[in-house]
Amino acid sequence: MAAKSNFMAAVTLLIINLARIVVFIHLNLYLKRNKVELLSYKALLYGVDWSNFIIHIRFSSHIRMNDNISHKEILLTNEFIHWLIKTRNYIELFEDSDTSGSDPFDSAGYIENELILIEFKDNISKGMVLYKNSKGSSIEKKIGQVLKQIYRKEDARIYNSISSFYTKDKIPNALIVANRISENALKLLIKVIEERQKEWFFNAEIIVWKNKNGKTLYKNKSVNIKTKPDSQIEFPEFKNTAPKRKDKLNLKEVEGIFKTINKSEEFEMFIKYCKQIGANISFNITNLNVKLNKTIFGIWPFESNIEKGIRITFNIEQINKELNSNITNFNDLNIIRNENKLGYLGHNAFVKNKVEMQNLIMNLRK
Repeated sequence: MAAKSNFMAAVTLLIINLARIVVFIHLNLYLKRNKVELLSYKALLYGVDWSNFIIHIRFSSHIRMNDNISHKEILLTNEFIHWLIKTRNYIELFEDSDTSGSDPFDSAGYIENELILIEFKDNISKGMVLYKNSKGSSIEKKIGQVLKQIYRKEDARIYNSISSFYTKDKIPNALIVANRISENALKLLIKVIEERQKEWFFNAEIIVWKNKNGKTLYKNKSVNIKTKPDSQIEFPEFKNTAPKRKDKLNLKEVEGIFKTINKSEEFEMFIKYCKQIGANISFNITNLNVKLNKTIFGIWPFESNIEKGIRITFNIEQINKELNSNITNFNDLNIIRNENKLGYLGHNAFVKNKVEMQNLIMNLRK
């Protein structure tokens, strides 16, 4: 009887596990379509808290789909800027490296003697072009906002970055760069550009990024001179129709996060090192950027944890150029690379404890 009972229990367990596998397969397919991180087979086979599991899926689905769009724009930004530097000798003076949306355009600089302003989008649909039709921040609004900042000499990151280069006789060039743009959106965007450039005095180029190259779909250089001084160029009052964004992090908040995961000393060690090399530390919504001329490190408080440590992203190319020419690849840092993508710098790793942080700093100094 005992043997029969054990056999029945084993069969029941097998059926339950097979059912779980079937559920997982269907769930797997659904989540892949929505680009959500999957739970492991082990979690499903050996039991999970299903109430928390459902909450996790709903939460992850929202975050991951939004992060996927953000990641595509970050990747587009990084690849296109490198291409523009190589093919057109672009000199970048401003970068919205975390794509936080706090600035109207994502990059600003110059090519030869021309001011260049760049806005990146993964996909441009018709509803994203006109201000009056947009639920968020339209391209029309973004062009108007960035030009207003420059013409009014506003105390804003973009103007402050290009102020030493910009003069009142310069005609700004707005580059709209996307992975994809619909035919209707392209037609409407061209129409908006041609109407607005008569009032706002700018030139424009629409570029689609394909096969690691920029393809110009439209280029308009018809504005050669401003017929009004900058102070007299008028702009509509663009009201904010998008939901209010989260505030950027600050030092006190970041220190509190690392204190809760017992990584305060490791964070202080790395910040002290960054200050010693004369780096500028800027706070964004989700991370801290450490810059010399360009961003060399990113520190990610919300991606860090008590077990794995502080998560840091590394711009190896820029580290080699600006910090230490002996560092030519990620292996020179002598830390374990995390293969899951984060940010746009290209490489990332967890620094687990004080010993690993000391070793990282030592390797950066070699």
